[in-house]
Amino acid sequence: KQKEILLFIKEKREIESNLIARKFKSPYAQIKKLIEKEWIYKEKREIFTNSIKDPGLSYGKKITLTEPQKKALNKIEEALNLKIFSPFLLYGITGSGKTEVYLAAFEKVLKKGGKGLLLVPEIALTPQLLSRFKNRLNTEIALLHSGLSTRERFDQWMRIKRGEISMVIGARSALFAPFSSLDLIVVDEEHDTAYKQEEGVKYHARDMALVLGKMVNAVVLLGSATPSVESFYNCEIGKFNLLSLPERPGISSLPEIEIVDIRRTKNDSQFLSKKLIAALKENLKKREQSMLFLNRRGFAPFVLCRSCGEVPRCPNCSVSLTLHRDLKKLLCHYCGYSTDFSNLCPVCKKEELIPVGMGTEQIEKKLKDIFPEATIKRMDKDTVKKRNSLTNILKALREKEIDILIGTQMIIKGHDYPNVTLVGILLADLSLNFPDFRSGEKTFQLLTQAAGRAGRGEKKGKVVIQTFNPFNPIIRMATTQDYLSFYKEEIKFRKELNYPPYSRLALIKFSTNNKQILFEGFNIIKETAEKMVKESLNIEIIGPSFAPLSKLKGRHRGQILIKGKNSSTIHRFLKKFIKMIEKRVGKSIEIKIDVDPYNML
Repeated sequence: KQKEILLFIKEKREIESNLIARKFKSPYAQIKKLIEKEWIYKEKREIFTNSIKDPGLSYGKKITLTEPQKKALNKIEEALNLKIFSPFLLYGITGSGKTEVYLAAFEKVLKKGGKGLLLVPEIALTPQLLSRFKNRLNTEIALLHSGLSTRERFDQWMRIKRGEISMVIGARSALFAPFSSLDLIVVDEEHDTAYKQEEGVKYHARDMALVLGKMVNAVVLLGSATPSVESFYNCEIGKFNLLSLPERPGISSLPEIEIVDIRRTKNDSQFLSKKLIAALKENLKKREQSMLFLNRRGFAPFVLCRSCGEVPRCPNCSVSLTLHRDLKKLLCHYCGYSTDFSNLCPVCKKEELIPVGMGTEQIEKKLKDIFPEATIKRMDKDTVKKRNSLTNILKALREKEIDILIGTQMIIKGHDYPNVTLVGILLADLSLNFPDFRSGEKTFQLLTQAAGRAGRGEKKGKVVIQTFNPFNPIIRMATTQDYLSFYKEEIKFRKELNYPPYSRLALIKFSTNNKQILFEGFNIIKETAEKMVKESLNIEIIGPSFAPLSKLKGRHRGQILIKGKNSSTIHRFLKKFIKMIEKRVGKSIEIKIDVDPYNML
């Protein structure tokens, strides 16, 4: 074996040790002996490769900018020439050409030898943007996101550090790329809650981008068709400069929208109404593509025993288990707990467990039964786990190999496919009644973004919105993409209840393995908070109470919401409050603080 390894190395002259391990089984003892005999030698080297390949998603040639696009670009260019921190909000309806403005701005920066960073909320957006930007800018672009291997991340990081790269596209962690200088930072879909880092060190990438821009005197461009209320408010008070793209370019126009009331439809057709099926059938006949959006993965959100009413729940979290029929398992989407599924009830031992409700997996199955001749694919966390599976789906969609794409919110964020002319929103109410003051805003954003995927090319688009609340004002405003009316109503509500942007929030989360300890801790927390509020007139508290998800990953959870006039008031209060609480409860309760929280569960 030593001879074989020696001849293999001699033939290659030099080779990485891991490649020897691929060729020969357990070669390291033999390699060690060859080194001892001084027939070969080993050295450590840093080896860099450009392992990120262009996914090859084809895009059209450079287009002529419209007057509103030119106006926006001129303002950005003026700020770039000044070389001072300048924050902008680019507000434009879906399909209005915000990405073209980004491209033109980066083009200006790169021509002058500058450097740029483009942040996106979803890894799903990076393949199409990498292709589009490489094609237009004709430059090497680095990618940074959690979907890369350790080797790929290291290679990209070192290329940036050595100054070989002038532009980076990535998710929120790309903010920390080792640029020596930075001229332009673009935060696409700035409203997206995915920019908030929930685990470990908590931060919001949009806010951090503004901080970074200020530190390095860069232009920061936030872009969205549905800006966050806070960002639009910052334009009103003069903190940000507002740029507008009020219409789609060329002959492209907003899609026709139809609201379908599903309150009186039969259970088996609620998620796939007759009107939606007819629209899908018509689209298939025209050889055009369709997207169906349901923000609920799996086959069914829960299973129920028809005999005793039992609903299997996660032993670690206060949620029901979701049925994934492809895997033949019941899964918890919070902690990852799973158990095999059968229709035998664990309580009454009768074979009466049935799926209730629908997820993307079940919609896919039903559509394949209805349209057996169509190519139907699903895009959610379950189908994009394998390497390159996401790129393959997007490539197939662009090359018109998919007739109907079903998915969760990852399919509605910023994708641009001109042959997609029909979008079906299967349950518009899903996020409307969450225990969160932003639930209305999130619903408006989701519906507007989903509807905006239709008719982005020359062909007219259509959107079918299925809802149990057809007269809800938020759903009505989303159908016309009337952001300004939505903002007017929402800002009034925020002011009346003193929610951001009229206050700052901090969510203090308490957790313990023992429910009784948490319950006893509430009295201490409440007593301490009330005492401190009397000393600080600018602080308001809500709680303490059990969290909406009262048990998560085996820990019982409570929370208290702190409202303050500004960040300095909040920080002073928190510093004193946490010190007093920790002194009284000790280590029996874990305390976590989330300033400017986005997840209220």
